[in-house]
Amino acid sequence: MDFFNVKTDSEIIPATPELFAIVDPNLSHNETDSQNQILMFWYNSTIDDNEKLRKIGIIQGINEFTKSFTTNDEQQEQGQQEKVRYIELDNQLILFDIWEDKYQVILSINLTKIKDENAVEFIQNDISPITFLKKLINQGYNEFKLHNGTITKISQTLNSNDFKEFLNNWWIIWLKNLQLEIIENGVMKLYNGFKKSSSYQSITTDLSNLFIFNTNKTNFENYGLIYTNNKLSSQSQISLLNWIEELDNYELLNTQGLILSQVLKTPILTSGQSNGSTQEIVYDPFKLVLNTLSEVSKISGVTAGVNASVNGISSGINTINGYLPNVSRLPEWMGGGGGNGGDVNVEEEARRQGYEPIENAEEHEKYLIGKIDGNIIKKEVWLDNDDDYELKKYNVVVYQKDDLLYLYVLDDFNGDLDDGRYYDELKQKFNEISTQLSIKISENKGFYFLIYDQFHKSIESNLPNIPTFDNEEVNDLKYFHDLTSSKTQSQYLHRELIKILGTITPDQIETLKRTKNGWWILRLLHQGKEILIIKKWSYSNGVSNKTNSVDPIRERIFQNSTSLIGSIGKDAKIWLDDYLTKNKI
Repeated sequence: MDFFNVKTDSEIIPATPELFAIVDPNLSHNETDSQNQILMFWYNSTIDDNEKLRKIGIIQGINEFTKSFTTNDEQQEQGQQEKVRYIELDNQLILFDIWEDKYQVILSINLTKIKDENAVEFIQNDISPITFLKKLINQGYNEFKLHNGTITKISQTLNSNDFKEFLNNWWIIWLKNLQLEIIENGVMKLYNGFKKSSSYQSITTDLSNLFIFNTNKTNFENYGLIYTNNKLSSQSQISLLNWIEELDNYELLNTQGLILSQVLKTPILTSGQSNGSTQEIVYDPFKLVLNTLSEVSKISGVTAGVNASVNGISSGINTINGYLPNVSRLPEWMGGGGGNGGDVNVEEEARRQGYEPIENAEEHEKYLIGKIDGNIIKKEVWLDNDDDYELKKYNVVVYQKDDLLYLYVLDDFNGDLDDGRYYDELKQKFNEISTQLSIKISENKGFYFLIYDQFHKSIESNLPNIPTFDNEEVNDLKYFHDLTSSKTQSQYLHRELIKILGTITPDQIETLKRTKNGWWILRLLHQGKEILIIKKWSYSNGVSNKTNSVDPIRERIFQNSTSLIGSIGKDAKIWLDDYLTKNKI
């Protein structure tokens, strides 16, 4: 059934998560204690404990059954980096993962259901490809570790009930944020890497574990990391920078967004105006968290994160492993004092209670995490380095100067973090560094590119993020190639890229594909780098869009080309030749 050709009277039920669970089978030894193995469980309706065990048991059984059809070669090909398995049923998609070599993770998704008077059909083409969904699960776990440490470490700190409540609280929020369509930077999520700016450069400084990130999106080629000098492991760098990029995607690069342990993507629908007009979509991170989570103040034993006085966030706010403020100690405007946040205007309530919310003042330079209005706000993260690969607690200072974001990672026991004068000295050093930086906005190209450096785990690209909506002025998407304005066109392209990358074998050094709507995609390997060049051929200006005729000259380009890159165009060929010879764009 074609999704766009269904009858107008058909009932369409969109795809949604049905079940999410984290299970440790080692905690169950017999039927009487089988419930102990369930560490976290969410279902889209209320069920009892026996039904939970039954559903988990059925899914585990299906998973074990399908393993018997996997050959040894296939298992070796998957390797340790691709542990997420999946099962496709008529009406469901089930994904499995293993965390920390013992925690079984299950995500079950109900596929989109289309029902009319004659038939019922389930479709999967309106959600992300399976490889993309796998990456969302991996990204969720990496985000959890960044803010909280490992699940094993937390289990050793909290008692059993508090441990399970902690996991339920965090992952329920994650589920509420989970979007099943292709979003954000799309195909880049398939690569285990971070966004690197084409303006990357060297500077002189005595600060180690420093990252400088360019947030200017005038040209996405310049967006990303422009400098770093650090001893962190590759995975810690990726987790830290991906977190910053995701915050930026949802306009949450502010103090409130940074102190929370999740990027809250879910829009909150505010009540419409009294005349019944359309509801307004706004992002209110605190309201989402405090209305969703149960009381977490009773969880103790792990405190960290934010230290600030009443000028902004009240004195003594704690976070549990950097996760959530202790609700009992929050002012009422943030859900404390026994309140649940309520449907209120956050800033108005803050002032009514005598608190001054942290303002996102449009300053050219300011601390987002650090010394703010005379108070010190801290943010803890869990990272490891290349020496021992053991997750340890660090503090990250975040300073913003124009479009540049300075991330300075320090040991958790650094006593200077409590000294306001230290931040004044750091600010001076950051400003001195800025005088060494020179960022020239790249010219727009007639094609898109992506370069993944497998050694440094960096991604250079001018592919823009997928828009959250379609530009209403775009009437004919078939001939439209501005990905910044067309969500439909952008999602289609990213889906095709994901599909192509999933079918390429390691021995294919150079591959050229053409999509149905005119995108040409060249993929090649060169000295540890994977390069994609993407271009859309326009139809001839002299040919009506209503015909299927294309420019015959362009038709002959591909037929007569002596190389695959020549098929895409002269500009792309010159750019690639320059990169391959100079290893510089």
